[in-house]
Amino acid sequence: ASDVYKRQIFMRVLFFSNKPIDKENIYNGEGWIYSLINEMKEVPDITIAVAFWGSSVFKGELEGLTYYQIKNLRKNNIIIKGVNNIRLLFGDYKKKERKEWDYYKEKLKQVVDDFMPDIIHVFGSEQQLGLVSSVTEIPVLLHIQGLLNPIYNALLPPFFSWNRIISWFRPIEAIKILVNKRKYEIDAFREQEILKNIDYFLGRTYFDKAVTRCFNPLSKYYYCSEALRSVFYEKNNRYVPRKLKIVSTISHPYYKGYDNILKTAYVLKKYINIDFEWCVYGNINPNIIEKIVGISHANVCVHLQGVVDANTLKNEILSATCYFHPSHIDNSPNGLCEAQILGVPVLACNVGGVSSLIDNGNTGFLVPDNDPYQASYIIKLLYEDVLLNETIGCNSKAAAIKRHEKTSIVSSLINIYREIKE
Repeated sequence: ASDVYKRQIFMRVLFFSNKPIDKENIYNGEGWIYSLINEMKEVPDITIAVAFWGSSVFKGELEGLTYYQIKNLRKNNIIIKGVNNIRLLFGDYKKKERKEWDYYKEKLKQVVDDFMPDIIHVFGSEQQLGLVSSVTEIPVLLHIQGLLNPIYNALLPPFFSWNRIISWFRPIEAIKILVNKRKYEIDAFREQEILKNIDYFLGRTYFDKAVTRCFNPLSKYYYCSEALRSVFYEKNNRYVPRKLKIVSTISHPYYKGYDNILKTAYVLKKYINIDFEWCVYGNINPNIIEKIVGISHANVCVHLQGVVDANTLKNEILSATCYFHPSHIDNSPNGLCEAQILGVPVLACNVGGVSSLIDNGNTGFLVPDNDPYQASYIIKLLYEDVLLNETIGCNSKAAAIKRHEKTSIVSSLINIYREIKE
């Protein structure tokens, strides 16, 4: 253990996580928050607990860790959900949203009062957990993940419009699309309230620092990297494949850049004429995007592989020529960082906080958003120049190992907690 672990700290830290920390509910295997909590559990004189969305069971224990479950107001009953979704499209949604805040504030306060922490560490501003700052005088540190207001601003890719999307579908599908748009609008409104009332922020990029200062110019911003999923720290052997193979991990929202993948694959196939395969992992719905872009994944060597566990994904990335991150807006994508720590060259759209993770031409490549031509050229370069491929991969691995070193991350967090508490 490092020296900072040995110093007397005597601190109680309460985490709030939008994702459950029990292994049965982790998306794509063990999550990075779970990984960080496991590291924090080993620090002497620090007592931690974590609260997350769950059942009506208020308090429990998992692997020696105290946890709390907060019941979400969102109903699973399909009829109730349908009625509530239609209501979102009419009336004063801000008034309804504020009314719900009273419920969440009460539940958050119950957790705080039961655990009585010295520091409250909230992961993410995307949901209601950040409202805890309004019900306690205990310092609240908000760990920036995605930022909803920039996402809402860039929700649709180039050539997309809500009217165009809606006009192609039957009324029920159109209502679903409009409801989804309104949900983003409501979430962005709530995030504004949260960011305005938080005094301490934790982040990894210049982008998240800039955004938080827009909402609260007097806030204190701390830099601290994130722990990745444990499997990506394991020793591995990476080789450059003979056939060009590109890997991407994305999810279903339009801004995640599936259209960038299709257009880049089209250029590679039609103009550069290279034999390749592009493996895309994650939950996506390709139909609408492919219809608007006019490109079918089956015609441009793109294979949709769905959701896989962390170990499978690691092995797929290790066997790739490069990793492409296509998002139209992003802060600090862990998928990109996981590829870097495996020593696989990455290229990504230069949006949001991505430039804080890539030293262009040294630890990866940055390309303009919606530029399939430059992206295709760099992919071709990484395929044909094996020495360049290996050099970029080694550079990115060295940078990522340093950035995501768990002991350093925990030590930084402890120092931040201590400074805030004092």
